[in-house]
Amino acid sequence: MLLAVFAVLAGVRLGTPDDLGLRDQARAAAYINDVVQNGNWLWPRDTYGLGSKPPMHPWVGAVAAYALGGAHRLARTFPSLLGVLVSTLTLYFF
Repeated sequence: MLLAVFAVLAGVRLGTPDDLGLRDQARAAAYINDVVQNGNWLWPRDTYGLGSKPPMHPWVGAVAAYALGGAHRLARTFPSLLGVLVSTLTLYFF
């Protein structure tokens, strides 16, 4: 039941309009693009040269981009969806 609710909420999130222009979402996408396009795994940078600390979100997004064939919306959203899923399952089991 819990996974079904998560799947519905993830589907709703992916079905809504993209929010790259709001709340620094473009910076997170730029970090993932820097890893995928330039190979900057150790210290990903945005379009202004600012680094990401800690870079776990760009790393997970870059792995998803490689697995899904490009840094499209699902790859950019995957780190957050994975974090919500792990948090939900952790709270459920403990």
